[in-house]
Amino acid sequence: LTLRAKEEENVVLANGDLFEVWGDESAARFGREIRVCFTWEDEELLDEGIRRVADVIKRLLATA
Repeated sequence: LTLRAKEEENVVLANGDLFEVWGDESAARFGREIRVCFTWEDEELLDEGIRRVADVIKRLLATA
């Protein structure tokens, strides 16, 4: 999803596993999640970004 979002919609997402605590076996694992930064962007840009990610997900599901 992260690659397709960047390639198709120019939206940058971080893979959830970037936020795991490596070496801590009891920590939560986020290998199948994404992370969206919302601290620096205006609300309108966030709305647009989420819409674009949703479009990518819809296309992925349509071809699954």
